[in-house]
Amino acid sequence: MNILSQLSSQVGDITETANQKVAAKCLKQPALLKDIAKGLIDANQKLIGDTAEIMTIVAEQKPELIKPFAQQIIPLLDHKYTRARWEAAHSLSYLATYVPKEIGAILPKLKGIAILDDSTIVRDYTTWTIANYAQTSKTAAHAAVDALAIILDQWKDKQAAKVIQGFIYAVKQDKTLLPKVQKLVKPYEKSTKGVVKKVVKQFQTVIKK
Repeated sequence: MNILSQLSSQVGDITETANQKVAAKCLKQPALLKDIAKGLIDANQKLIGDTAEIMTIVAEQKPELIKPFAQQIIPLLDHKYTRARWEAAHSLSYLATYVPKEIGAILPKLKGIAILDDSTIVRDYTTWTIANYAQTSKTAAHAAVDALAIILDQWKDKQAAKVIQGFIYAVKQDKTLLPKVQKLVKPYEKSTKGVVKKVVKQFQTVIKK
């Protein structure tokens, strides 16, 4: 049976159960991912969403298996179907440390998406992608901090936790970024948002080392 025909949209499953089963098969038989990848360029947007979701599920557990498909996932960031965009961004958030060259090449696009996309979920995962990219090299750290600073200015508390986590990764790569990043984090030291308070404390711990 064709693996694509087992996906949720193809079997009439409105839950994620069918896709979870397909993802489990792909984890056991990675060769199946080549067939899954064919669905990323299908005309059926629901099939695109399903196959992108499989890439995300597998990437969360074994990102090295999805690394070869990064260039096929990236174009979905521009897809009109919101689910395709958010699964692409979600997958890339897991792949960022595995394909830094590819992420670096599209960093301006990612920054634009994180600022302007209509979907909160897409913006969230795109910001995570940039944050994770920050930990891959000094060059990446500097570029990511510049992008994250703009995202923080645009969305403030809504993206502060993710952005500050990215700052932590960046400072670990290059301590010279600390003065710039400290100024950006300072306004959030008195945040009443739990997740922001938590990451600010982590940041303060890191800079004391």
